Amino acid sequence: MMSDENAANGETPEVETPEATPEIDPIEALRAENAELKDRVLRTIAEMENLRKRTERDVADTRSYAIAGFARDMLSATDALSRALRCCRPKPADRAMRRPRA
Repeated sequence: MMSDENAANGETPEVETPEATPEIDPIEALRAENAELKDRVLRTIAEMENLRKRTERDVADTRSYAIAGFARDMLSATDALSRALRCCRPKPADRAMRRPRA
């Protein structure tokens, strides 16, 4: 824009004219918005499905690890009990001593 001094010298001030903005068809705008919202809904549905599958897999893994841990603990306890029983078995000589004599 020109200053007031330039206008006083007889020059015409420049006027900024807004550029012509193309008219947007409301139907096309709604179609574009509809397509965008549809895309977001489909992506959200896919994300929820992936989350469900991931959660199912995590639950199954947790169960299998829990069962494996339980089996490992049971095996350890069984081994310890087996060793204890082997140590405590009476020897044939001990059995003869324990028999009551009549």
